Amino acid sequence: MKNIILFFFLFTLCLNVEAQDIDKGRMDRDLEVAENVLSTLLGKKHNRFYYLSGFSNEAVESSYLRDYGVVIAVKRSLFPISINQDFSTISIGKGDEKDSAQKVVIAPGKLEAGSVVLSSSDYEKNKDKTEDDFIAQSKTFLVDYGHLIGQLNPQHHIMIKWGGNSSPLYLFNEYSDASGGNYSFSTPGAQRQITIEIKVSDIRDHQQGRIDRDEALSRVVVTRSEHNAEKVADLELLASMFERLYKSDLSDTYYSTNRVAYTSLKNYGVIFKMKVYSSVEEGGLFRIPTIGTKTSTIEERNQKVMEMLPAFEKSFKENLINYGRTVKSIAPNETLRFEISMTQCDGCQGFPKSIHYSVKGSVLDQFNKGAISLENAMTSITVDKK
Repeated sequence: MKNIILFFFLFTLCLNVEAQDIDKGRMDRDLEVAENVLSTLLGKKHNRFYYLSGFSNEAVESSYLRDYGVVIAVKRSLFPISINQDFSTISIGKGDEKDSAQKVVIAPGKLEAGSVVLSSSDYEKNKDKTEDDFIAQSKTFLVDYGHLIGQLNPQHHIMIKWGGNSSPLYLFNEYSDASGGNYSFSTPGAQRQITIEIKVSDIRDHQQGRIDRDEALSRVVVTRSEHNAEKVADLELLASMFERLYKSDLSDTYYSTNRVAYTSLKNYGVIFKMKVYSSVEEGGLFRIPTIGTKTSTIEERNQKVMEMLPAFEKSFKENLINYGRTVKSIAPNETLRFEISMTQCDGCQGFPKSIHYSVKGSVLDQFNKGAISLENAMTSITVDKK
C-alpha cells in the first residue's frame, strides 16, 4: 500500500513539474534569436524570393505552445514582388528580370477589404523549385539551430510553416487609408501550405552525437498540402463569426478590419490570429469608432484605450466560449487558441502588445452540453499576455 501511495505521489509530482510555467522572458528571447537566424538563412539564400519592396514587416513570427512546442510562421511570399507608392500597381516578376514582371493595376481608392489574389504563370512555373529551396534552408535551421530554443522537453516539436489559410502570404498587413480601412494582399499560393517539423528529441540526439547530421535531416517531416475547405467548414464559420463580432459597429471596445486567419496543428488543435485597432487619426483628432468619440490629443486617446482593456478581455472570453463551442473538429484533448495582436498604445504602462487565449475542446464540449456554466468555462481559459 505504501508503495502504491509513493508511486502516485511521484507521478503527481512529475505532472506538476511538467506543468510548471516556463521562464517567459527567456523563451521570448530565444524565439527572437531563432526568428533572426531563420530570416538570415532565408534572406542570404533566397533574397530573390523573400522580398517586399518598401515594407519592413518581419519575415517570420514564432509562438510557444505549451502542449506542442514552437511554431514559426513564415509570412512573406516566395516570389519577388514590388508595389508602387500610391498602391495602384503591384508587379510580380523574376528577381532582377524586370521585363518579365507581370503587373496588376488597382485603381487608387478602389481597394476592398480582404485578400486580393493575384495570378502569375511565373509563380506556377517556379514554385516547386522555390519551395524545395525553402524546405532545404528550413531543415538546416531545425537541425543546426533548433537547439537555440531552450526549455522545450523531448516530446515537444518545432515546426516551420508557410502558406495555407493561416498566413495568406501577405504583401503587407496593415496598410490603412484615410477612412481607417485595412487591406491585405496575397499571391496565388495562398491556399498551398508547407510544414517542416522535427521533434526536440531528434535535435538533442544530433547535438549529443547519438545520430549524425544526415540521420537528423532524415527525421525532419515535410508536408505539402492544399487547403481543403470541406474539412474546415466549422473553422471558417468561427473565423467569420469573430470577423463580424469585432467590426466597429458591433464591438464596444476594440475593432478589427482584417480577416481572421487560422491554422490546424496535428496533436494540438487550432490557432486563430486576429488584429484589433482602437482609433483612426483624422485632421489631428483621434476618432474611436466603437464608442463614437473623438479626442484631441494622443494622451486622451491612450487613456480611452486603457479604459477599454478590461471590458475587451471579459467580452472576448465570453465570445470564445459562446462561439467556440460551435467548432466540432477539435478533439476534447485539443486546444482552441486565439492570438490577438493588440492596438498600439505607445507609453501606456502595462498595456499588452498581444494577448493569447487558449481553451480545451473538453471545456467547450461541457459548456455546450450544459454541464458547466459560462463563468466556470471562462475560468478554464488560459491567458498569456506579451
